[in-house]
Amino acid sequence: MPSSANHQGISHCLESGHPELMMYCLQALNPFYIFQLFSCALWFGDEYYYYSSCIIVVSCVSLAIQIYQTRSVIVYIHALGFCLTGMSPLLGTG
Repeated sequence: MPSSANHQGISHCLESGHPELMMYCLQALNPFYIFQLFSCALWFGDEYYYYSSCIIVVSCVSLAIQIYQTRSVIVYIHALGFCLTGMSPLLGTG
């Protein structure tokens, strides 16, 4: 009886994820964060130090949460790729 790996081929999950620093840079290049950076530069220029500092802190925390969630999903998907189940195809019935 042929196995499903022989019949359909072996499925590999090759995406292992990027390093955290690279993911942080890629997320920071999002147009929203570029707008936030530009806005904070203007607010610093207009002496709104507390407001712009709070926006920078909240944006950094938001980026860290996004990276954590992305990493969690990548690990979860990678773990799903190694789930093995027994299968027996029904060929020639009926």
